[in-house]
Amino acid sequence: MTSRSTRRTTEEARRIILEVATALLANKSYELPGLERLAEQAGVHKMTIYRAFGSREGLARACAEWLCKQEAALWTQTVKNCLDATGCRIRVLFTIVADRLLRETPTECRLHMLAPHFGDASDDVCSTLEERRRNLYDLLLELTKISAAKESTALADALYLVWEGAVVPIRSEAERVRLARNLPVVVDRLLKAYSI
Repeated sequence: MTSRSTRRTTEEARRIILEVATALLANKSYELPGLERLAEQAGVHKMTIYRAFGSREGLARACAEWLCKQEAALWTQTVKNCLDATGCRIRVLFTIVADRLLRETPTECRLHMLAPHFGDASDDVCSTLEERRRNLYDLLLELTKISAAKESTALADALYLVWEGAVVPIRSEAERVRLARNLPVVVDRLLKAYSI
């Protein structure tokens, strides 16, 4: 742990606080940790959190935005890195989801469970989540259209529903592992059904 007396820039402190807060969210309690615990883990004073985010609700909004930004960056990088056909890009996106299901709590789950704990911020967290969903759907639709899939909108709808089903519900460990292992197979069958 970093000493609290270490001087950091405002942006660096903000980033560290968000990293620690979202890491603590992944512990499956789905509640933002107490600000004192968060300050201790981040190596900052509690007042630094208030200065950076204004309130606990401000921190919740910032966590939601940060999680979504991280997720969008992952999607963008995945699509850029897969130089193969569009079907490959879709498969890789879902393989990443499957891998993350095995290793960690997906962003979508964290956001769903985080929202109810923050009163006024819940609307902002839900708005951020809704924007993330729209962005995901737009990406899936773009990829299916580029691939010249039969009925690209129907395929994008089906892929979106599979994604939502994979990341939203809280599952037992055994269900999560089974789902993660079967997700690439389901996506591959969908893509073949739509001639990709």
